[in-house]
Amino acid sequence: MLVDAGETGSSLVCNTSEQDAYGIGLGPDSNGNVVRGNFISKAADGGIVIYGYRWNGTVWGIPYGNVVKKNLVQASGRADLAAVVFDLDDGDFVVPDDVQCQNSWKHNQYSTSMGPENGVAPPEYLKALARRNVTRL
Repeated sequence: MLVDAGETGSSLVCNTSEQDAYGIGLGPDSNGNVVRGNFISKAADGGIVIYGYRWNGTVWGIPYGNVVKKNLVQASGRADLAAVVFDLDDGDFVVPDDVQCQNSWKHNQYSTSMGPENGVAPPEYLKALARRNVTRL
């Protein structure tokens, strides 16, 4: 599920994504969205990814004001949760030193994350969401 660049005020709630490239991706300038109560498993590149762009050293489109909470994300290829920049010069996700996280990440169950220091809150065990997806775990 990819939220188009510039999408604002959307809610991605109670979805299931298994074995996709990305579980949920919020692209450049996607601001003020809510991502809550989703189950994402085995996303090849990333479970929930919020990203902007960098080209020739210039960073732009960093999403802000998004709320990512109470999601269960597991076994993602690169990271279960990520706040990153896609570098158009080398075709890879990076975490620039000069970018601050401006999104709210809280009460998510996950194992791996990628992003600015103190950007993604520590993982929590989500009993109710885990019980709902117990057959898939």
